[in-house]
Amino acid sequence: MFKIGDFVKIKDGIMDADENKYHIGGWQGHIIGVQDKDNDDDENIYEIHWDSQTMRIMPTEYIETALEEGLSWSTYYAGESEVETTFATEELIISQEFADKLEDTFFEDED
Repeated sequence: MFKIGDFVKIKDGIMDADENKYHIGGWQGHIIGVQDKDNDDDENIYEIHWDSQTMRIMPTEYIETALEEGLSWSTYYAGESEVETTFATEELIISQEFADKLEDTFFEDED
């Protein structure tokens, strides 16, 4: 089981849960929330805030679709079976600042 603050990456072969269109294996970030499993047949769900390295490789269409649908593109919910431990590449505050700047560019384009 992982905990808040752990740095994880998505296992190879995993597709995004919302569109099942994007291969997200290797995307990584910090766990910022944990939803404990409801029963023994379920798995824990982790809210992951992507690091800026991952945000840089995201397809623009992935971000645009999330924004259009009112979804978060800088965070992701993944089941325990979809993640594995990896080494932190940055502090969470840096990735949040990067996400804010990147999102601002999308809204500037609308003017």
